[in-house]
Amino acid sequence: MKNPANSNIYEVNARSVLDAYAGYVEGDPEDLLLVLASTAVSNETQSALTRTAERLGYGNAVAWLNIAGDDMPLGARELFTVVEGLDPLALVALDDHSVALLAEAYRCPVATDSLNRVFGRPLVAFSHFATLLESDERKQRAWALLKHLDQPLHAR
Repeated sequence: MKNPANSNIYEVNARSVLDAYAGYVEGDPEDLLLVLASTAVSNETQSALTRTAERLGYGNAVAWLNIAGDDMPLGARELFTVVEGLDPLALVALDDHSVALLAEAYRCPVATDSLNRVFGRPLVAFSHFATLLESDERKQRAWALLKHLDQPLHAR
């Protein structure tokens, strides 16, 4: 672990969130993309999204949030704390439950299977991402949406 005195304030804040919510979040303070799911993400889904993040320029800087956690699910307030504490450039929500919780946390409508924005961040929200991996046609639909996440990187 890095010495907080040698880090910037954003990294210190992200580290404290990662420590406080260790049962829910897997990642590093420097991660640029946050993937949210209502349950643990399968290896196939994680692999697909990791490859996508690399293609879009995020490298392997992806954090994973399991809303269900180890013992009790996060509420809207806790979800807001995690997202704002980690301060990713973009978000991907993988299922209806995580989409609904984001909408509640940010008090804004979030449409599934489309590109949204929450607090200025791009968010691609899926109703059930895992089913999109079942056919090439569905994979192409998912990729078409996920490609929108490279826009913040070009704006920097």
